[in-house]
Amino acid sequence: MKGPTTDQELLEALREQRDKDSGLSPVIDLHMEIIAARSAIEVQPPDTVRGQQEVGRLLDEPGPVLLRYELEWDVQAFTALAARVCDIGARHRQELAPHFQEVRGLLFSDPERTLNVVARYLTEGKVELPAGASETQELLSFVLIHSLHPFLHAYAVVLTPGMKDELWYQRLCPVCSGEPDFGYLEKEVGGLRLLCSRCDTVWTYKRGGVHLLREQRERDLRLLPQRR
Repeated sequence: MKGPTTDQELLEALREQRDKDSGLSPVIDLHMEIIAARSAIEVQPPDTVRGQQEVGRLLDEPGPVLLRYELEWDVQAFTALAARVCDIGARHRQELAPHFQEVRGLLFSDPERTLNVVARYLTEGKVELPAGASETQELLSFVLIHSLHPFLHAYAVVLTPGMKDELWYQRLCPVCSGEPDFGYLEKEVGGLRLLCSRCDTVWTYKRGGVHLLREQRERDLRLLPQRR
């Protein structure tokens, strides 16, 4: 399997899309600044990675490969990046600034809670806040996606060479179980290529999954709509 998409490739694709549709500039500019911030985080390649043959074998077992590892992540780097993502989001979307401030409080006021939030997000892909507004819950997921990206991407870089698309062929990412946030149809075989929203792994899924991706994209656009 080809390695995950790089932040540089994503930035180039976003610039190209912005040039085609200037109406998307507010949303694209926000994401470009966040991607630039997360790409500045230096992460050492994980040293717990198994051989490619072993990784390939793990795809035969239920669930994404990363669940077989204990994710290594730098809490200090994560916290700094999460704060940066909140600042960027609040600046670009001033009407959501109070919710970004709530996210900061949730992530930074209690270190133990932060660890629990991250652990649950990595295993279940979501975090439910009983007393939180829906906007705050959605923004918390948004902040977690980008703040954990450097660490998840580091695993994707070393895990994907040992993977084969035909051994997975599921809707969720084979590396981290993330939801896809982008997709395109292959010209040769007509399969749907999906891009993970959490680690940027690209994998093949059945063509009939396009409507699922569209639903995910609609949720994303509701979260970060264009300014009027």
